[in-house]
Amino acid sequence: MPSSFSRLALLAALSLSFAAGTALAGPDEAIKLRQENFKTIGKATKEMGAMAKGEATFDLAKVKEQLAIIQAAFQSNKDNKVFAPENQTGTVETWAKPEIWTNPEGVAAASSKLGAALKAMAAVTDEASFKTAFQDMGGACKGCHDDFRRPKDQ
Repeated sequence: MPSSFSRLALLAALSLSFAAGTALAGPDEAIKLRQENFKTIGKATKEMGAMAKGEATFDLAKVKEQLAIIQAAFQSNKDNKVFAPENQTGTVETWAKPEIWTNPEGVAAASSKLGAALKAMAAVTDEASFKTAFQDMGGACKGCHDDFRRPKDQ
């Protein structure tokens, strides 16, 4: 029988996949979906971060489950085209910088860096390789935040 974490990861992946199969009604819906996906990513990253800092016991199965959640959320953003030009603004507040739409080469580079980091995370087999891969993944996330996301208080 799958663990509760496995069921949670499967449920998250299925719910994100379901969202990918529906047409978004407009920019507000796209903004809300991308924000929800990034909250999901943040929660999964936080769980892995506790392991990386030694605040929680390293558990390879949990790492793989959280990684699956992250990958499903990123795929949902891609499948739903939440960063399409027509979804740049709406009535819902967004923290995306205009550069995400005006610098496609930068976005592609950031996406490629994150893809490589997620691939490395998928290959971890022990705590040491996890800590290295987690640091690289965090760096890829930070780079994207620095370039394409404004702070919420601005």
